[in-house]
Amino acid sequence: MGLRKQRDEADLATLLAQGEDMIDQLARAHMSWGLGSADRWGLDQQTGVITWTFPDRTATAPAQLIASHNASTASWLWAWANSSILDTMSRDAHTVRDWG
Repeated sequence: MGLRKQRDEADLATLLAQGEDMIDQLARAHMSWGLGSADRWGLDQQTGVITWTFPDRTATAPAQLIASHNASTASWLWAWANSSILDTMSRDAHTVRDWG
């Protein structure tokens, strides 16, 4: 195996480990914020804002869509390939596609 390939694999392993750590941190934050327990949520693609409604409060945040998942058909579709998602909402998905 060449030195460049070894470096690339090491860089990828580091990136994956960092990504897993970020996902773990985000999951812990979501639990502490009560996300997943909201009475309802909604995404306004026109404004790019996601809203969670709880019995005692409402939380909002800017949003981007990376992909869509349909559990009943076990299908996954990247946001950049989904015509129902506005281009402004799939900007980050386009970045991932272009990087890959």
